[in-house]
Amino acid sequence: MRALLVYLSGRLEGDGVKVLSSLTLLLILTSSGIGEVWKHIDSDHFRVYFTGSRSVARRAIEEGEEFLREVAERFGMPFKGRIEVWICSNEDQFRRAVKAPIQDWAAGCAFPLQRRVLIRDPGFTENRNLKFLVVLRHEIAHVIIGERVGGRLSEIPFWFNEGMAMLLSGEGMFFRRDLILMGRAVWGSIIPLRNLEAGFPDEADLADLAYAESLSAVSMIVRDYGRESLRAILDLVRLGESFTNAMTLTTGMTPYSFDERWRSYVERHYKMSLLLSSSSFLWMLISAAFLIVYLNYRRMRRERLERMAAEEEKEDEFFE
Repeated sequence: MRALLVYLSGRLEGDGVKVLSSLTLLLILTSSGIGEVWKHIDSDHFRVYFTGSRSVARRAIEEGEEFLREVAERFGMPFKGRIEVWICSNEDQFRRAVKAPIQDWAAGCAFPLQRRVLIRDPGFTENRNLKFLVVLRHEIAHVIIGERVGGRLSEIPFWFNEGMAMLLSGEGMFFRRDLILMGRAVWGSIIPLRNLEAGFPDEADLADLAYAESLSAVSMIVRDYGRESLRAILDLVRLGESFTNAMTLTTGMTPYSFDERWRSYVERHYKMSLLLSSSSFLWMLISAAFLIVYLNYRRMRRERLERMAAEEEKEDEFFE
C-alpha cells in the first residue's frame, strides 16, 4: 500500500500557505459546491463536518474519542480542547479544503496548530485497501503532537513527527514495510534521517520508504528509552529547547549519532533476517543439525560398546 498520510505543520503554514478559519473554510466549500449542505455532529473533543453519510461521521466521532483515551492511557498524553474533522465526500471538496500543495496519493492531512483534520470519505478513495479509521487516527495523532509542543511544532523533524504519529495511531511494521526496509538495507541505500528532517520525497515509492524508516526509528527510541521518552522530548521542545538538545537530554544521544546507530542496526537486522530466511541456508542448518545428531549418536554408541567390551574382559579375568 502506498504511503497515504501527510500533515501540514507550522513549517508549511509559515511558507505561504494560508490557514483558514472554520467559517472561511465553510464558505469556500459551500460557495462552489452545488447542492452541498455541510452538517456537523459534536462530542466532547470533536466536531465532525460532513456532506455525505452521517454514519461515517458518527464512526469518526466514536473512533476519535476512543483514540484520545488510548493515547492518554498508553503514552500519558491527555488532550484538552476540540478537534475539527472535515470529511470530504469528493476530490474537489478535498482539494478546496486543503488549499495547499499535497500529493495525489494523500488520503488525509492535518493542520495541528489549528486542531483541524481533513480526510477523504472512504467512499471515493481510489486505494481499496485504505482504512478510513487508520488515516483518521494518524491525522489526529499529528494534532496531539502539535498540541503538546504548542507553537514550536516546526522544531520537530518530519521523520520524528511522522514516526510518532504512526506509533501513536497503532500502525505497525507490516509485511510490505518490512520488505521495503529489507531491500534498502541489503543494498545499503537507507535514507539518512537527517535527509528527512524538512519533509519526505514526493515520489510515492520513496515516500513509502520514508514512512517505514520513521516508524522504525521512533520504535527504536521507545524500545531503548521507553514511551515516556517521546513525551519528554516534546515537553522540552515546548519549553524552548531545540530538538537536538531535547533528544540529547532525554536519550544521551544527538539526533545525528542516533541516526548512525539506527541505520547500523537496520542494516544488521535485515541482512541477518534475509540470511536466515534463505531456503538454501535453512536447509544447510537442518542438514548440519542432523549431522551433529548422527555424529553424537555414533560417538555414544562407540563408547557404550567400549564399556561393554571392558566389562567382559574383567569378567574373564575373574573366572580364570
